[in-house]
Amino acid sequence: MLKARTWTPVQKPRDVQFPLSPSMTEQQWELYRLSVVEEWQESPHKAAVVEAIKHKLMILALQEKESIEAPDTHN
Repeated sequence: MLKARTWTPVQKPRDVQFPLSPSMTEQQWELYRLSVVEEWQESPHKAAVVEAIKHKLMILALQEKESIEAPDTHN
């Protein structure tokens, strides 16, 4: 019998895009992850995860800004 894969909301598996809601954006997922991690007890691991999430949010914001500013050349 195969064992079901389990995961925590903080550890998003690569093959499950957004398990909490089909309409959840990547930014919303990262904000959710941040809210969960901020509840953790202070530790070097928590600090590293918080910084990684903040970095991902920065990248997503830059990508969004770039897509808004870039002219549509597909027409």
